[in-house]
Amino acid sequence: ISDFFVGAGEAPDDLSYVFPHRDTVVLGGTHQPDDWNLQPDQATAERIVGRCVAIEPRLAGAQIIAHRVGLRPVRPSVRLETEDLGGGRRLLHNYGHGGAGITLSWGCALDIVAAVVG
Repeated sequence: ISDFFVGAGEAPDDLSYVFPHRDTVVLGGTHQPDDWNLQPDQATAERIVGRCVAIEPRLAGAQIIAHRVGLRPVRPSVRLETEDLGGGRRLLHNYGHGGAGITLSWGCALDIVAAVVG
């Protein structure tokens, strides 16, 4: 499997993704506001796998190596700004990407580099 997939279903929790990484494939996802539980939930894991198998049937019967929980704090908008702390010191803020972190990280990282270099 070499194609990445991200898609949203009808319900907010119906986010699905398939991210291939060499000999493993990461499956997801969920959208569960205010759920800070770090323990994987078996029912949620089964829903994720079921949705991803429906998207990519070659995943059926694949060995599951691990279940992980990823917390992705989100804000109404990403905070990407420079704060002057005085004395020539600056604090660069770059957070609040939520589940779009991997998507937005490239552009935000370029903006941070420009702020540091410039």
